[in-house]
Amino acid sequence: MSGRRLPLLAALLALPAGGTGRAVAQPAAAPCCTSVEEAREAFEQGLETLTYRWRIPGKLEEAQHLLCQAACCLPEPDPKAKTVGILTAQYFPYLYLGRAYQRRGDHCHALGSFNLSLCIGEVPEGHNRSKDLETWRNSSVRRRPPTREAFGRGLHSYAEGEWKEAIEDLAEAFKAWDDDGEPPRLYGRWRTDKPYLPRYFLARALFEGGCVREAVALVRCSRLSECKLAGDPDEDPEAFLAQAEERLARSAGEPEPAECDRWRDLAAEQSECCACARCET
Repeated sequence: MSGRRLPLLAALLALPAGGTGRAVAQPAAAPCCTSVEEAREAFEQGLETLTYRWRIPGKLEEAQHLLCQAACCLPEPDPKAKTVGILTAQYFPYLYLGRAYQRRGDHCHALGSFNLSLCIGEVPEGHNRSKDLETWRNSSVRRRPPTREAFGRGLHSYAEGEWKEAIEDLAEAFKAWDDDGEPPRLYGRWRTDKPYLPRYFLARALFEGGCVREAVALVRCSRLSECKLAGDPDEDPEAFLAQAEERLARSAGEPEPAECDRWRDLAAEQSECCACARCET
């Protein structure tokens, strides 16, 4: 591995440390890396730091930001083994980004990364790292908060066609805990069998409420559109994104409802990675 440090490292280290939930807002994000080589170098530096130097103060944060940079700029996995330091590792950025979050005690973002790794099939079935993904993900699942009432309330309002109330509650859920794909442990009135994916359902509520640009931004700023909701054939994030983008193109130049201003920067505020072109609308 090259000893050259990434020019973006200083900017990345200026990003906030992870916590138990989402931050309300983030400062301006660092620009994306500009080449596949930079993304791979970020991954290699991040993985090496995560493996060998994570107990040194500040190094775990460095690993997290480097792996986040790699995942954002070059999200496609590569199962071919490559030597990283004295490691033999594959390019699985979401898997190791989740591990970095987990080692920092940030199980919210860890589950978000593990869920993306799982639903996009980053680690091939039967691969020796698939067991790590299962073990690490289950470890963070056990540390989730016990309930997700805002999510349940939001889905209830969504089903009733109460878009404003649905947006409020689903935005609260989205800010509080990352998408983890697990059914929320809810009982009584707010019980739901839907997987905990507040980003997706918030985007749907925004779309129905007339905030199409904001809905598109939320889904574009993740790889959620590639995920299939297990056991729920009525929900298809990829088809929804295509529908929302088509409506956005048709309505170009038309004003949105005034309340959409509140949600205009939501996707950008919640992103801890770089500002990729795919997030622009």
